[in-house]
Amino acid sequence: MGIQLIKRGSHKSDVAKMRAIIERNGRVVLAADRGSGPDLVVLTGAGKRVAIEVERTLKGAAKYKKKLKEYWDLLLIGELDAVLYLCPNVAGVVLLRRLFQRHGLNSMTRVTVATYGLVYEL
Repeated sequence: MGIQLIKRGSHKSDVAKMRAIIERNGRVVLAADRGSGPDLVVLTGAGKRVAIEVERTLKGAAKYKKKLKEYWDLLLIGELDAVLYLCPNVAGVVLLRRLFQRHGLNSMTRVTVATYGLVYEL
């Protein structure tokens, strides 16, 4: 088990709320989690495909390395344009950025770590 960033609600409810916000803002949700894929894939107003990962709990570096390798392959072949890791609070953002930096995962320029609030800007 990783570091829990938020106690109230659930991962499923957070993803559903973000999907509702995204759709209310006129954006298209292309895909929703169906196993090991991203929590959401959104088509932005600029036509970019963005994978969204909702991080309520920080996992170990090995899980992030595996996931980022999969995303990097999708970014290289043009299936995705960006990856967005969203944390419920600033503390989570700081911790996840530090984890990425410590394990050399922060060099991917199209991967962003931010708070849930960034979903309003998609």
